Amino acid sequence: FINDHLEDRSEDPFFAYVALGSVHYPHSPPTKYSDGSPIAGEYPTAHMDLLLELDKVVGSLVSLVERKGISNETIIIFSSDNGGLKWDSNFFHHSSGPLRGSKGQIYEGGHRVPLIIRYDGVYPTNEKRSNLVGLNDIFSTICDIIGIDVPDGSAQDSVSFAHYIRASNNTSGLRSTLSNWDYSKGTLQSEAVRFGHLKLIRHFGAGTGTDELYDLASDLSETKNLIDNVDYADIISEMASKAKEVGPCPDNVKGPIVFSTGREVTCGYFRTNTIKRCARWRIEGELYCNKICGRFKKMCKNIRASTSNNEIEQEAPTVIPT
Repeated sequence: FINDHLEDRSEDPFFAYVALGSVHYPHSPPTKYSDGSPIAGEYPTAHMDLLLELDKVVGSLVSLVERKGISNETIIIFSSDNGGLKWDSNFFHHSSGPLRGSKGQIYEGGHRVPLIIRYDGVYPTNEKRSNLVGLNDIFSTICDIIGIDVPDGSAQDSVSFAHYIRASNNTSGLRSTLSNWDYSKGTLQSEAVRFGHLKLIRHFGAGTGTDELYDLASDLSETKNLIDNVDYADIISEMASKAKEVGPCPDNVKGPIVFSTGREVTCGYFRTNTIKRCARWRIEGELYCNKICGRFKKMCKNIRASTSNNEIEQEAPTVIPT
């Protein structure tokens, strides 16, 4: 693709999304790589052989960009969409390292992933960053880098960190919280929210256990639950409110909602001609009048019932997008 593009449309930008299935079952590594070098049988397990193939594919792509002389105008992003496989002695290694949990779980091993960005001549090399970012932030970040506006209604929860890549002291405007969720068969089992180095986990599924609070600065493996420590009572309440606000079951906002057209309404607007109006203002209805327009009414009803003592309604925004 890159060769053809540079030959036929060298003046146009290109975007290549390369999704490698190296960690997914079945683990079936090829005998050889495209250059003839061996893959299968090079490591103790087929899974590790596939990681070798991943290294080779990434290396080939980066080398191609360098050979074509376009590394100074190409942004290379390497990441993963979820945590590693669960511990299995047959794998001869723990893909999540010291992190608790594995792919799909609410703990750090389920969703904390590597993120490496290279942009020769623009971004510094051999530096690290430590602020919270999510893969959802890459949308706004790329738009920021190439100088285009995020389209209206797109990337609702994306926060650019382009300026932060350039220099670690450029921290203004970065996200201060980050949430994730654990679903099973379409039902929310747990949710988590980060406030800096503190992480609150709330469980909703039957038999999932008590809520949890961890200080990841001193307990990266999430082994010391601080939920009953009274010193954290206020921040726990604040974190729980934030988790609800950005989760699938936010409360209806109080006060007026102002559409971008200038029209001002309350959630009562959606109680008449509900289907039509919720469809017309889908994002607004879902975010700010969720009890009326939300997609997961049955699930949310059960969750609200289990947390009714802690419900806090959010304030309405002044202006919301179309």
